[in-house]
Amino acid sequence: MRVFGFILIVFFLGIESKAVSVSSDSLSKELLALDPKEYSDFFFSVDVQLKGVPLDNALTFVAELKKNTENLSDVRVPYYFGRTVSRLFKAKKKYHSADSVLQQTLLYAHEQQLKYEEPETLKDLGELYSDIYKYSESIDYLKQAYQLYYKWGYIRLAALMQSKLGLISYHAKEGNSVPYFLQAIHLGKDSLTKRELINDYNSIGMVYEEGKQYQRSIDYYKKALELASAYKDSVWIGLAMGNIGQVLVLTGKYDEAMEYLVYDLNSSIRYNELASAASTARSIAEIYLHKNQRPMGLYYLKKGLELALKGHGTTSKKKIYLLLSEFYEQEKAFQKAHYYLKLFTQINDSLAQHTKEIESIKIQSAFDLQKHRSAITTLQILTQKREQLYIGLGIVIILVAATTILGLRIMQKIRFNKLLLHQKRELQERNTMLQQQQEEIEAQNEELLQSREEIEAQRDILTIQNQDLYQAHDIIALQNEEIRTQNQTLEEEVRKRTHKLLEYNHHLEELAFMTAHNLRTPVARILGLGEVLRFSEPEEERMYIEKLIGTTKELDQVLKDMNTVLEKKKGHDAFKEFGNIQQNE
Repeated sequence: MRVFGFILIVFFLGIESKAVSVSSDSLSKELLALDPKEYSDFFFSVDVQLKGVPLDNALTFVAELKKNTENLSDVRVPYYFGRTVSRLFKAKKKYHSADSVLQQTLLYAHEQQLKYEEPETLKDLGELYSDIYKYSESIDYLKQAYQLYYKWGYIRLAALMQSKLGLISYHAKEGNSVPYFLQAIHLGKDSLTKRELINDYNSIGMVYEEGKQYQRSIDYYKKALELASAYKDSVWIGLAMGNIGQVLVLTGKYDEAMEYLVYDLNSSIRYNELASAASTARSIAEIYLHKNQRPMGLYYLKKGLELALKGHGTTSKKKIYLLLSEFYEQEKAFQKAHYYLKLFTQINDSLAQHTKEIESIKIQSAFDLQKHRSAITTLQILTQKREQLYIGLGIVIILVAATTILGLRIMQKIRFNKLLLHQKRELQERNTMLQQQQEEIEAQNEELLQSREEIEAQRDILTIQNQDLYQAHDIIALQNEEIRTQNQTLEEEVRKRTHKLLEYNHHLEELAFMTAHNLRTPVARILGLGEVLRFSEPEEERMYIEKLIGTTKELDQVLKDMNTVLEKKKGHDAFKEFGNIQQNE
């Protein structure tokens, strides 16, 4: 596995450790705890945290982070570290260092067959060369990235790569960039976002506009507008309307262009796109000036200048200053015309100087990159020569040392034997000590085994007791259920018997009442006959006595019958029997 050289670069630069606003220890712990799927987001956050840190401190920090996470086994980790270091160099415009690290990263990704990371590194190289205006090299790297994305099935990324190739080709003025955008639209029709597709259509319109193929330009701007309208994207609706209006101005269709430009102006102001709004206001002003409606032209020139000053639109300011100068010159207001011409000249000179600086940076960056690669080549040659020299010196040293080694070998052997004997004695002592320790450990293990058996026996007893308790609990629960059932049965029996007793008492009361009334008749007869006997004649007494005896017998029979019925039958049946007797009488 190839080891990355960025730590060597840090060492070579002689970087001193300084305080960094983030903690490498905390980030190391976070990285070690992450799922490999989360590495990309983690290293992106590291890039953000190191954005404002001085380069030396940032490189030292990354080196410490890598050292603390050496145990990570995922093969993509070195790639992420290499990419982070390259971004640090690129952010500080150390393009040759960034290129060197990216080349190492690319080689590593290729050796490890990292299907996603290899084209990502090629894309980084393409963007790096684009930043230093080496467009041909940039396009070569981006084409390689596209081929790998497409090969491994990353269709969305392949489509985005075609869009990037189109933009770089457009800025570099190298060939026709339209096929790149068309290929991006074809590939990404199902994977690109709506804004990305709109942007591709709009970019094609820009290419044709610059090539003065205005009708084709309008056609593609309108396709972008249709897509933006279908998805109700207000921002892109305004941009597409403005682009159509600008092309219509170029073709002299001022009245038709005005509708598009006014919409774009209001939309740009609404979304705070002040530089774009300033450019649109300037175009509207040119239409009014062309139509000789000078007050309206002056109004939109001032409005455009106001927007350009707020939105830092340098190009728009330059063009508006020139138009204002020409306007006031025609109005014979030469002081104002001179004032705005002076402002135009200052901005123009500033832009020219800026262009020269960009060209200088471009040349210097390219020179530094070439110089760096030449230095690497020279270093490789020196390294090869140094290795050959080291080999020759090694042979000489071996020959000189061989004789010394042969002489010292016998002495070393004697010393070695003595040392071996001494070590043997020490080993025997250690073996004896270890044997004693082993016996002690075995005794302790035996005690532990006995203790464990006792604990297991107690556990078995507790298990049996718990089972007995569970059975007893079940028996008690069953007995409680039986008692509850018996209590319910007894309550029902008591209720029934109580009801019978109450009914029986009621019948007894009725019997007593009836007995009192039924017995009253013979008793009254007996009493009446007794009174008659007191006053009767002797010859009549015999007759009354016989009636008295007969009535008494009758009473006696009634009482006997009642006792018989009461003894044999209880309750309601007795009353029925007694009633039957009374009815028979």
